[in-house]
Amino acid sequence: MAKEKEQELKVIVFKNFKLDDELGTFSAVFATLNVVDKDGDLTINGAFGEQKVLISQYNHGSWDSGSKALPIGVGKIFERGDDVIVEGEFDLNDADAVKTYNKLKWMNEKGQVQEWSYALPKIDYEFRTDENGDMIRVLKRIEVPEVSPVIMGAGVDTRLLSIKSKRKSPQLMDHIEIVRKSSQ
Repeated sequence: MAKEKEQELKVIVFKNFKLDDELGTFSAVFATLNVVDKDGDLTINGAFGEQKVLISQYNHGSWDSGSKALPIGVGKIFERGDDVIVEGEFDLNDADAVKTYNKLKWMNEKGQVQEWSYALPKIDYEFRTDENGDMIRVLKRIEVPEVSPVIMGAGVDTRLLSIKSKRKSPQLMDHIEIVRKSSQ
């Protein structure tokens, strides 16, 4: 008489598992400290600090007066050296966010520098004369409600640092396939 094979129960434990790990995330330099920008502003260290921001469509599409475009993502900003960085995530359930995300990925793949900008409706500043005798506005504290990619910004050396288009961690189906193969 043939012996029946005992049933086994396999348990999978996922640690820090996310189905959409990094998809739609990006980081960019949207401002540079301690240089005079194209608008004649000089931003000093500590002016930004750390803040949460909204991500707008191209050219401040969600910010400009009369604009009807909704924000397309969220992010946080912080200073690192002379770079002011935004780390954000596009809302990939929104068609306008997907269009912007795809355009940024495409431009990045083509080696095109993507400039960035920010809105600064609330600032603490003072005017100073620089070493050339020019009057400059020194930005000491800035409250930033939004950041966006732009065709041409006022900032110096703004750029996309990274944009994620592939998941790094294995997908659920990959885990299931591994368990299935190990039980054969």
